[in-house]
Amino acid sequence: MTATVESLAAAGALSLLDVHLASTLGRLGGETRAEVLLAVALASQHVASGNVCVDLRAPITPEPGGASAPAALPPSATWIDAVRSSPLVSDGSGPERPLVLDGDGRLYLRRHWEHERALGDRLHARAGACADALDSRCFREGLDRLLPRAPGIAGPDWQRVAAYVGLRRRLCVITGGPGTGKTTTVVRIVALRIEQSLAAGALPPRIMLAAPTGKAAARLTEAIRRVRSALPCAPAVLAALPDEARTIHRVLGASPAGRRRFRHDAANPLRTDLLIVDEASMVDLALMARVVAALPDTASLILLGDKDQLASVEAGAVLADLCQGDGRGTRSPAFTAEVVAATGEPLPAAGPAATPGIRDCIVELTHSHRYAAHGDIGALALAIRAGDAERVLALLDAPEHPSVSRVTPGTSAMLARLRDVVLDGYGPYLRAAGGLKRLAALDRFRILSALRQGPEGVAALNLETERLLAVVHPLALRETFYAGRPVMVTRNDYQLGVFNGDVGTIADTAPGDPTRLAIFAAPDGGGRILSPARLPPCETAFALTVHKSQGSEFDSVLLVLPRRPAAAVSRELLYTGVSRARAAVTIVAGAEVVRQAVRTPVRRLSGLGRRLWGDDGPGRAG
Repeated sequence: MTATVESLAAAGALSLLDVHLASTLGRLGGETRAEVLLAVALASQHVASGNVCVDLRAPITPEPGGASAPAALPPSATWIDAVRSSPLVSDGSGPERPLVLDGDGRLYLRRHWEHERALGDRLHARAGACADALDSRCFREGLDRLLPRAPGIAGPDWQRVAAYVGLRRRLCVITGGPGTGKTTTVVRIVALRIEQSLAAGALPPRIMLAAPTGKAAARLTEAIRRVRSALPCAPAVLAALPDEARTIHRVLGASPAGRRRFRHDAANPLRTDLLIVDEASMVDLALMARVVAALPDTASLILLGDKDQLASVEAGAVLADLCQGDGRGTRSPAFTAEVVAATGEPLPAAGPAATPGIRDCIVELTHSHRYAAHGDIGALALAIRAGDAERVLALLDAPEHPSVSRVTPGTSAMLARLRDVVLDGYGPYLRAAGGLKRLAALDRFRILSALRQGPEGVAALNLETERLLAVVHPLALRETFYAGRPVMVTRNDYQLGVFNGDVGTIADTAPGDPTRLAIFAAPDGGGRILSPARLPPCETAFALTVHKSQGSEFDSVLLVLPRRPAAAVSRELLYTGVSRARAAVTIVAGAEVVRQAVRTPVRRLSGLGRRLWGDDGPGRAG
């Protein structure tokens, strides 16, 4: 029997929304064939799972812990032929239809195909465009002053290579793990760019800094101000450096009328010469398409992020698609010679097959300044990235690696360890005097989970954490906004200036006064005081999902995974959770769950990598 919409829905593999979309489009378009309606429903289901399309050529396999299909799918060749002949489907040209089937068998909901096509075309154009010529003497003097070659490096210093790429190309992608110097490098790129303008007698360039969430924007602001204070630059250069990052939605001018409406677009572009987007792995396809569309052709775009982190919650994995090639590999011959002459770095020799384009724009930083080469967390992160499950378990379970550990869920040892870790982790936060000191102490420790609901989800973990802490700390848990409650905003409020992902704390106005205050960190390092009654929707933040923790760092992390393998637990999630910790991480999980996570990389289906790399890259699923 061939699977149908009804059979997959009954098995839980399709949602009611998927079924409704397929039936509605079929009714409106006069399409009754079961195999075509099945393809429509799967296209919808794949978008909900973070994919941009469904690949009708490839086997569609169940995710770990997910529902399985009770019957076979149609043979790919006849399935594609049937879908191609449907009045609901086009190849993207001619009359507009609700779905698009490309030449490689990828089926898209039209809106996602349009975003992918537009983004791919614009990034391709940027990848092939050079910025203004550099004053080579000014650049080399500035490079040696701001990014002197690190001693003891065998091979290229990739920070110096990134600096040149960031100044010479209209598109520059800088990827790397935690502590590899992405922010440090980009601040120096900005300083070099300003020095070039001032040396030519021109005004400093207009520069914008953006990040996908308020928390990530605040961290970028904090990092840039910290790095800027130590830059060996002239006062005029320091004065021209930007000092505040904003959310992407604020940069684009989000309309209160709807999250997909922005003031700036291709018809009304941003007034900037350089846009820097941090935490680019969190930016979904639709939002990245709008960012690039709103950028003037004469402006440059620098994307920063860790290609191995979790992708966006919405559909797409743009940074991963961009970074298919090795950012430490060969570039085109002409650009390789240009980089070597300008920086003195010994780049790998360019092969004859290395064509100009996207590969010239990607730089991967590999040396972590946060984790020593022998550090436990660094070694654990590397083993996760490599997919070496047994090495991961060996590190977690060995007493000689005290900074990383694992406890088995459901045991008395786990319950005792959980209590000790929670009390030690949040004790300094609750004992701190004053809201700002509490905010600073809150970043010392955090509980992270893969899930929102269930026994190991953040909702249950927050309740359990409150219960444990209330035993030794006077928390008035019957109050919604009790003093000491950490809160995370879940919806942007532009009027108040708080945004999705911002974390604050609830404090007393004065001892004995029942009035409460909500305190958030301000960009200048001070505090912002708000009435809790005015806050947009928020939730307790003793425990966060790993997704919500992106862009944050904590001294130590307690990472709680489900007791059984689940679709949400992937290599990227485990890596992201572990890499939030600066000094120590404890994972609550069984050995088999850890193995499953390490061996399950996310493969989001997309045609963007093919559009960008063509035959010049290794390819990506779909």
